[in-house]
Amino acid sequence: MGLTIDTRINMAELKSAKTLPLLSLQEIWRLTDQEFPQVTGGCVLLTSATLSMAMVLMALRISRKKAAGGDMKQEITRYIRRISSTQRNLSNAGIADQDCFNAYRRVLKSKSKAKKLDLISSLKDANVSLKGAAAVLRKAFAEAKSSLYVAHQTVACDIEAALLVLDGTLKGVQILSESNSRMIKQMEAEI
Repeated sequence: MGLTIDTRINMAELKSAKTLPLLSLQEIWRLTDQEFPQVTGGCVLLTSATLSMAMVLMALRISRKKAAGGDMKQEITRYIRRISSTQRNLSNAGIADQDCFNAYRRVLKSKSKAKKLDLISSLKDANVSLKGAAAVLRKAFAEAKSSLYVAHQTVACDIEAALLVLDGTLKGVQILSESNSRMIKQMEAEI
């Protein structure tokens, strides 16, 4: 049996990035896998990182349940709190990336005489957002990696797998930022 895409949500345009966390994965797929996507690549990457942090949290919750002593349970609880906060920051970074994309698209559709300057400005804003996302990703990676020592051996592999996704996401975000920088440089040379 194959997956079916739920088309009940008619989102010709994703008007508010704040709705992103409320979308199902099928809706994100549908809004991304198009000739004119409604969801950005950065947002997809950051959603993937957010899901990877959920895997880390799962491993830590299982580890806490299996921990023998109260001190270890408390240590794991501290990790869970920190990583939950970082996970929310990753989700917010995805929302910020989507907001930047929506601003860029509005400029693309405008008939302003300063359109090229506005495009450059929106790409610069996107790069600021991506650099902020990269900082959160580095923090997420460090927190997940340091949590390995409290992870139960049966679930440490989940954290290790999440680390690979987080590292790949960071590299992907850096590639997006480099692409924006090249576009900015090219546009500035044309002015």
